[in-house]
Amino acid sequence: MNLKINRFRLLTIIFIFILYAYSLDYWGVNFPLSIASLFVIILFAWTFSKNKLSISNKTYLSIVLLFLICIINSLIRGFSVATLQEYLNMFYVPVFYYLFTNILNNEKYIKRFDKILEISFFINFVFFLLQQFVLGYAHQDNLCGMFGTVMGNDGFSNIFLCFYSCMILSRYIEKKVSISYVSTVLIISLYQAAISELKIYFIELVLIIIMLVVFTKPSIRKTKMVLGGCILLFCAYQGIQTLYPHFSGFLSAASIWENITNDSGYTMVGDINRFNGFGILIPILQSNKASVIFGVGIGNAIGNSAFYLNYSYLHYQWFAYAYIFVQTGLVGFVLYVLFYLNICTKNIKCVFTKQDIKGDVIASTICSVIAIVLLFYNLKNLTIMGGMLIAYYMSISEIKLRE
Repeated sequence: MNLKINRFRLLTIIFIFILYAYSLDYWGVNFPLSIASLFVIILFAWTFSKNKLSISNKTYLSIVLLFLICIINSLIRGFSVATLQEYLNMFYVPVFYYLFTNILNNEKYIKRFDKILEISFFINFVFFLLQQFVLGYAHQDNLCGMFGTVMGNDGFSNIFLCFYSCMILSRYIEKKVSISYVSTVLIISLYQAAISELKIYFIELVLIIIMLVVFTKPSIRKTKMVLGGCILLFCAYQGIQTLYPHFSGFLSAASIWENITNDSGYTMVGDINRFNGFGILIPILQSNKASVIFGVGIGNAIGNSAFYLNYSYLHYQWFAYAYIFVQTGLVGFVLYVLFYLNICTKNIKCVFTKQDIKGDVIASTICSVIAIVLLFYNLKNLTIMGGMLIAYYMSISEIKLRE
């Protein structure tokens, strides 16, 4: 028992350590996330030595196969300086998922982590206001709340706001939080999303509301949630279009379809966008058939690698799905996505077949679906911060279903 308590405490320290790492950007401190990675590896080895990992476990089977294929590919193609870090980036989500599902095996532990995230939600908003009104960050991409002021870190803000909103909306339907609390959370989240140009949050919130309608039983609270959510969404939608006229109609079907099908790329200069990466990258990799199937190898698509020097202008390294495909090929991409799909399908099956499913399980299921969507949005799934947050919310369903 003492070992479990000690591992829980270490996991808690790592969680807080990573969660607030980027906030030190305010004071010009370079926070050593590599130290956190080292402790994650130590904790994983410690937990693995106690719990083991069955190859027959369907949840992890695809990831174990992916890891073995990547190792063989690296042995054939060679290692680079970036290889170790890129291995960590590739497997942060499954590693953290394993840690959370094996260590947070007590309702008391989950409540402690929930409290950390609840407090952090409001601290994040204070940091956001500090950036906007005191520190004078006018550029929207620099308004990242407690995730610092580095351009692009708003991707962490999106994961944090999206998954927390999902959990709170589900708990509202289950009568665990008040209408005033859920309204406060949504207003704060929509305000941050509008000011920092997080258009994706609006789409995610629509998906969350739709999936909550599908996955939960009819109730007055659910009706209030739908009506209130739609009203707040409409107000925020009008606000972001007023602040940024060039975003006019970004939620329309025509606008979304144009973003999916346009060939001009993310930066409009012929690079890939969030959906057309396979069509552009497969012909490039076809010069070596094995690369299409197994990729160029982990660590061989970044830094001073030949592939990066030749094709970095395509910005494949900005999107997780494209980056995974380049490094691990079609086989690796399918195996990686299967990890998410296995969790999603198992949870969805439970939602529709088991009685008295808890709201947190439903919210965690929805987060698992959105985690797949985020693979096409940016690269934050493949970072220690994004991987940790995604894995935590995905793991809640398995932990709750074991109770």
